[in-house]
Amino acid sequence: MTECPDFDVVLGRLMERRGLSVPELAGQAGIPEAGLRTILGGAAPDQAQLLRLAPTLGIHKADLLAIAWEDVPEDLAPLDRRAGGMSLYHLAGHAARLTPGQVGELRARVRRMPQEQRPQLPPPP
Repeated sequence: MTECPDFDVVLGRLMERRGLSVPELAGQAGIPEAGLRTILGGAAPDQAQLLRLAPTLGIHKADLLAIAWEDVPEDLAPLDRRAGGMSLYHLAGHAARLTPGQVGELRARVRRMPQEQRPQLPPPP
């Protein structure tokens, strides 16, 4: 069985795929370039860095947190409790086999899905 690459490898691949250099990504995400280079060198990113990187990389914040093996805050978690049943690695394996046209169709279908209001959580004790 193959191992999941570390986050620095995934981030480097995402940057390459999107044609972003370190200075470009750091500037667009609003994080220090030195901090980004540290992450690319293997340091674990903090949640604030991930939340700033996600939109610049074109990835949903919850997805980037999951890719980095970080806990997803309740306000970003899926409403459907069954949504976490499939491992991210397994899901990525299926998605990697889709053609670009199929990826576009999948995204369009997801966008057409009905949205539910997030239930109000009870206040913390």
